[in-house]
Amino acid sequence: MKRLILITFFTTISIAAFSQKKRILLFEEYTPGTVLLLNKTKIKVPLNYDTANKAMMFTQGKDEMILTNNEQVDTIYIGPHKFIYAKQSFLECVPLKNGIVYINWSLKNVSRGYKGIYGQTTQTKVDNINTSYWQRGEYKDQYTEVIALVNENEYQFLLNGKMVSCKNKKSMLNLFKDKKEAINTYINEQKLDCNKASDMLTLIDYCLSL
Repeated sequence: MKRLILITFFTTISIAAFSQKKRILLFEEYTPGTVLLLNKTKIKVPLNYDTANKAMMFTQGKDEMILTNNEQVDTIYIGPHKFIYAKQSFLECVPLKNGIVYINWSLKNVSRGYKGIYGQTTQTKVDNINTSYWQRGEYKDQYTEVIALVNENEYQFLLNGKMVSCKNKKSMLNLFKDKKEAINTYINEQKLDCNKASDMLTLIDYCLSL
C-alpha cells in the first residue's frame, strides 16, 4: 500500500527540463531525505535543493526530477536539514539559541574575470594568441574563467512578535537601530563575514539576545 502511494505521488511529479537559470544545488550531492505530506505520508528519496530556481530536486534511478506538487508537502528533511514550503520557495528552518531563522536560499555564480597560466586575473579575456601556446597544431586556451559563488539569501525570524527579514549587515542594522554600536563591535570582534550564511546566523542569534 505504501509503495502504491509513493508511485502515485511520483507520477504527479514531472520530469521537467530546465529552461530557467542554471542550477545551483545547495548540497554537493543528493542526500537521503524524507518528504512528509500533509496527509502524514512519508516518502524517502534522495533530495537536493536548487537555490537558483527555487526548486526541490530528487533522483529516481539515474533521472533528476523536480518536485512540483509542493502544496501537498508539510515538511522536507534532507539529512539534518529541515525545509518548509512557503511563498513559492522552500525555506530552511534553523533553530538557534535565541530563536528560529528561516533561510530563503538564493545562490548565484558571478564571474570574477579570467585567470591566466601565471595566476594573474583580468576582467576581460585577451584574444591575442601567443604562438608559444600552440601545441601539435592546436591552440591551447591559456585562460580560465574565475567563478565565485555569491549568496543573496533572505533570513526571516520573529522580532517583537512580528516576522521580519534581512539579507545583509545593512538590513540587520536597520532592524536593530538602537543596537548599532554593539552589533558593529560584535561583527569586528568575531570577524564575521555577512556574505556567509553561517556568520549571518551567528549575527542574528547575537542580535536576538540583545
